[in-house]
Parts: sequence; structure tokens; C-alpha cells
Amino acid sequence: MFLIDGVKVERKGAPIFIAEIGNNHQGSLSLAKEMVDSAIESGADIVKFQHRDIVSSYGGELDEIYNKQDLGTQYVLDVLRKFQLSNDDMGSVLEYCQKKGIVALCTPWDEASVDLLEGFNVPAYKMASADATNIFLLDKILATSKPVLISTGMCSEADIVKVSRLLAESNANAAILHCVSSYPAPFKDINMKFVQRLLEVTDLPIGYSGHDRGYHAIHAAIAYGASIIEKHFTFDKNMEGVDHKISLLPAEFATMVVEGKDIYSALGEGFKEEIPHGATINRQTLGKSIAAATKISKGEKITRSKVKAISPGHGYSPLEFPIMDGALAIMDIEPGVIISDQCFNEDNVHNRFSKLSGKSYPFQFGIPVRYHDAKKLFKSVRPNFLEFHLSYGDMRLDVDAALAELEKCDLSKTKYTVHSPDLFEED
Repeated sequence: MFLIDGVKVERKGAPIFIAEIGNNHQGSLSLAKEMVDSAIESGADIVKFQHRDIVSSYGGELDEIYNKQDLGTQYVLDVLRKFQLSNDDMGSVLEYCQKKGIVALCTPWDEASVDLLEGFNVPAYKMASADATNIFLLDKILATSKPVLISTGMCSEADIVKVSRLLAESNANAAILHCVSSYPAPFKDINMKFVQRLLEVTDLPIGYSGHDRGYHAIHAAIAYGASIIEKHFTFDKNMEGVDHKISLLPAEFATMVVEGKDIYSALGEGFKEEIPHGATINRQTLGKSIAAATKISKGEKITRSKVKAISPGHGYSPLEFPIMDGALAIMDIEPGVIISDQCFNEDNVHNRFSKLSGKSYPFQFGIPVRYHDAKKLFKSVRPNFLEFHLSYGDMRLDVDAALAELEKCDLSKTKYTVHSPDLFEED
């Protein structure tokens, strides 16, 4: 685990979401700031930009090298000429992010850009897939002692293992991001299970930088253990530039964040020691309890032929029948009565409460109880406190008649409260 300006990056931890603005601001500082505001509203933990020093990256001034390049490189240079922020504007937008309270990263494409960004005091760096094996640039970044995130879309597994070893030797705060460097990335090429593989072959936090359309593949990334999610962010997918088509609109990004967090919450720990609270309630309502199939007289053995399973599931489940199998009934059990501990166990809860009742103790005790059980309960047990749980059927009772019945129990020495139902008839 490490922090990027307060944002926690964990191995297999809760995912953080990076809005990759890149150059989607079209070279406009005002648009870049608007996108920062929108990314914050959309739930991004971090925003990210990119910066190149043309001379350092390509070995010459743009006009000098342009005609010597192939079509793909010329296209990139055209986009950079029109849409890259100036050095001053880059400083301004990073300062704006700080003012707005959101962490801002930048991808330097060359060592000169690292020097520039250090002057703006960025808290961490992101390395593009194209530079994932550029150990010269990596050394430059590691020398800053700041965290680094590395995309690996242009790397083999062997490349990634080598880089992760270099990071380990440097004790770097670092993370590896699975990526497919196609625009857009075909779903058949995403190979999201590789996130699991990266967790096996490295000791680093693993993330996913998506170039696929939409955001549904993100669900798989989180399910496989990605704790960093990076997606491109735009206001208009039809703008000029290769990244817009694979970007998310603000509403899409916001939905991705909400659903991603839900998916992480749904993953759990991978083991099941207890039944969730809601399922426990439903088990009591819908499940089955062991009940007497015929009358079982006091002193008679409880056997399989004398019991059946009926709802609700407030008593012993059929799975627990061995607990009572062959036990002697200590009271008459009428047909249809759910068999409780009180029916066959001398040391039952009822008797233990009875022993408490009427004695002086350095503590008070109380129990939840249904209205219709109170009269029977008070014959042998008098807790200091009662919590009457009402069903919505109880809400149809005649209040005066119900209170009159309770007055017969003499509640003058017992404190009590009433828990109204959470579920109402026809509601």
C-alpha cells in the first residue's frame, strides 16, 4: 500500500478511479479546467494529463522532423501541434487541480518533461505503455522518489516481470496497469484474466487502463483484483483525436464509479462464516423448523417418525434434528408445535431466565418478546426490560383490548418499549 497525495493505492484493495483527460481538452486551458470540474463531479479520485517535449521525444523541432515521419507518427504530431497544452498552461491546470482538491498526475513522454513537471510538484507519475520498457525514463522518475504507475499494453509478460524486479530493487511505490494498446481495444483481445496473472508474478498493486469502448469490461477488472481503474474522459466522443472514441462521457464515468464500487463491495472475502443479516431474517421467515407431527407426551422419546418440518424457521432446522433425536420430552408437545429447547432440555433458556427472575443481581436483563407471548412468559420469568416486537398483524389489534391483556401481566415494575414493524400490509 502507498499513498498518492492522500489517495490510498492498495494491492487488491478498493479501486481508485483515474479520469484520463490526456489531450482531450483540445489544447484549451479553459476546457481542461471544465473537464477537471466535471471529473470531480463524476467521482474521479485522480485526473491525469500528458506532456511531451517534442525535441526530447522525437529528436528535433516538429517542423524539421515532420516530413521524415510515417503516416502514424505524422498524425500524432499533428494532434500534438494543435492540442497539447503549453508548458505554462500545464502548470496552470495542475495548480487548478490543487485548488479544487483533486489529485492530478501527468504522463511524461521524455526526461525533459519530468524536469518540467517536477517544477510543478506533481505527486506521482504515470508511464505510458510505449515507455514501460524505457528504463532511462524510469530511472529519471524513480530519482524523484515519487510513486509511479506503469501501463503495460506494449509489453510481454517477461518485460513486465523485469520491470517489476527493477521496481522492487528500488523500493519504489509503484503499480502495474494491465492495458491493451489498441484504439479501440477489441473485447476479444482484452484478456482480463491477465490481471490475476499479474497479481501472481508481481508483488505490486495491479490496475487496468482501458482503451475498450464503454465501461462494462471494468467490472471484470475489479472482479479479478484490479485496484486502479483508468479510463479516458471526454465531453464529446466526436471531437478530433484518437482518444475521444474510447473515452467516457461524464455521466458514463459516474456510472462506472458507482457500479465499480458496488462490485468491489460484492466481492467479499471469499469465505462464509456467518449468514448475512438480511438472509438470517428471511431464513427465520421462510425457512423450516422441526415441529411435532403427532402429540409427544411428557417422558416420551422424540424420534423422526414423530416430527415434521414446517414454517416459519424460528426453531431448530431439520439439519439440527440429531440434537433432539432420542431425547425425552419434558412437557407435553401438541401436534404442530415447533419444538424448542424448552421441550426437551432441562437447562433451557426459559429455565435459565426463570432462575434469574425475582433475584437481586448487579445487572438488569431484558428480552425482545411478541405481544401474545408476554402473558405466558410472565408466569415464570420477569425480566427488568421488555421490547415488544409488533408484526403488521399486531397493528390490527384493538389497542384497548391489547393493553387490558398486558395490564393483567402487571408491567408496573417492568420497563418496556415497543418496536413497530418495518414491513406493513399492502406496503
